Formats: sequence, C-alpha cells, structure tokens
Amino acid sequence: MPNARETDIANAIVTHLNAQSLSKTYTCKLDYLPDFEREDLKSAELTVFPSGKVITFASRVDNQYVYTFNLVIRCPVAPAKEPDISAEMYFAEEVIESLDRISMSNASFTGAESATSYDLDLLNERNEFLAAFSITYLEIK
Repeated sequence: MPNARETDIANAIVTHLNAQSLSKTYTCKLDYLPDFEREDLKSAELTVFPSGKVITFASRVDNQYVYTFNLVIRCPVAPAKEPDISAEMYFAEEVIESLDRISMSNASFTGAESATSYDLDLLNERNEFLAAFSITYLEIK
C-alpha cells in the first residue's frame, strides 16, 4: 500500500535526523499522535508529525505542494534555580541547521519557524527543555 506524501517526507526527515551526529545523544521518530506528558525523559527526543499541506497552481501542467511538519525537541535539564539551557538551545539550532537545503523524498526544505525559543512552563515545572518548530518542504509536480 502506498504512503501519503506527508508520510514519505516525514519518514525521510526522521531517517536523516537519526543519521546525524550532533552535540547530544537523541532519538527521532515519526508519531501521528505525540504524547509529551511522559515523566521519565532520560535523553533528548525529537518527534516529527505532519501538520498541513497547501496545493497551489505552479504552471499550466504543475502544482506546487507545500508540506508543513511539526518538529518537537525535548531534552531533560538538571534541576536548578537558574538552569543553564545554552547547550539545549545550541542542540536545537544544530537540528534545524542539519535540515537546511536538504531534500526529503523529492521535496525541498524551505524553512523553519518557532514562535518561542523554548517552553518556559515546562522548564520551570518539569525541568524539561521543549522547542517546537514548524518546518516546510516544497514539491512541484
């Protein structure tokens, strides 16, 4: 049975990220129903899930497909009154930069966006760094 294009691209993103050697040890997975309420976060986790698709006219014979995925980066942080999360923020930068200009399943990376650098409440309440990015890929077919 064939996969949806979103699944093909998401699987390619996960495979690519799992092959990277970055500053933290981590796992990356595709999850259609992510659960970020787990209490025992032992190491960095990356979760990719489809978020949206826009189809527009590109030419007389082609359409432009813009696929959007959410990429959530979670890392445990040592409890402290003033936690230092510079290593986690650097890791998040590395993750996004590893995707820059890399095509996934014939779709080209077009950008990443994050509303906030990290979730302040999770850092304060659960000693957990969480950064959520919206990443987009373009395909013309």
